[in-house]
Amino acid sequence: MVTIRDVAKKADVACSTVSHVFNGTAPISEETRLRVLQAAETLGYVPKTFRNPRRSMTRRVIMFKRVGRGNMAELEDGSEDFADPIMASAFKTLKMNGYGVWMLPHSDDEMEACIRSINMTDFSGALVVDNVYESFSNFPLLPLPTVLAYCETQSHVRLSVVPDDFRGGFDATKHLVELGHRRIAFLNGPPDWFACQARYQGYTAALKAFDIPLDTGLVANGNWTVEAGHEGMAAILQKQAFTAVFAANDLLAIGVIQAITAKGLTVPGDVAVIGFDNRLFAKYVDPPLTTMNLPLNTIGERAALELIRIIRTAPNHNNQISRIQIHCPLVVRQSCGAQLREQPPASAQSNN
Repeated sequence: MVTIRDVAKKADVACSTVSHVFNGTAPISEETRLRVLQAAETLGYVPKTFRNPRRSMTRRVIMFKRVGRGNMAELEDGSEDFADPIMASAFKTLKMNGYGVWMLPHSDDEMEACIRSINMTDFSGALVVDNVYESFSNFPLLPLPTVLAYCETQSHVRLSVVPDDFRGGFDATKHLVELGHRRIAFLNGPPDWFACQARYQGYTAALKAFDIPLDTGLVANGNWTVEAGHEGMAAILQKQAFTAVFAANDLLAIGVIQAITAKGLTVPGDVAVIGFDNRLFAKYVDPPLTTMNLPLNTIGERAALELIRIIRTAPNHNNQISRIQIHCPLVVRQSCGAQLREQPPASAQSNN
């Protein structure tokens, strides 16, 4: 019979690490966890708690990490993995409430195989986390309380906890309007992404709320990269006059700033800029980037608390058909020119 020692040897880790991976008793890095799981699968190892139902933990949650959509190549190399802080926050919340956590990184196909290979009665509930906010149709219906974090099903038959991207887009645009701007450009990511659609809708709704006509010439779509932000902003600079830019993520915002300064203009003196996500680097941009905070830790905590609530109050009623949207707060730094509010904003004039 294959033992935990065999798995540890093949994965080149300590036996205690293997135990932590399968029992959720300590955070383990994604690379190490995957190596242990692959070693266990190759050797055909099944943890004792799954072989003997009498030893199973009734206060145990299985946490799946989805790999994300097929076109993940659109994300830049070395991008921050949004699923990691969600999972870390959910893990901490579940542990504080007395739940063991078994975490698995899997694609959809691998998730289905994993579900077939383990006894779901050993778990109290399931939490599914994605690193890209999207809706998917082929999610397997688990026979236990399930909550989705940073993703949702197209049928909406599971409770999902997601960011309020619409309100974030609205608030970013509103902030620029309140600073005196009426010609506000918008740099967006791939138009089929949920976040892009919602942030654009928030942008247009804010313009409408302040009786500002939508000028589609001030809108550009690309991907999530610095290069796309630079290219889109350069194209708008050639044709349009504007005084502010809302970029749908922080990498786009960096490209926007680069394109503006390349034209001899200044941020925020000539053009105010706001990004979205509040990446780790945002406060180190020159000038430091005003942005909308993507509340990943809050999403993880809330998803875990909602799962605990369902487990404790309605474990047999899994059709929690609802979506909880988490507020994305504004983080004001220098790039929006808030400190220059009493001065009239200059225009980025057309080069034509």
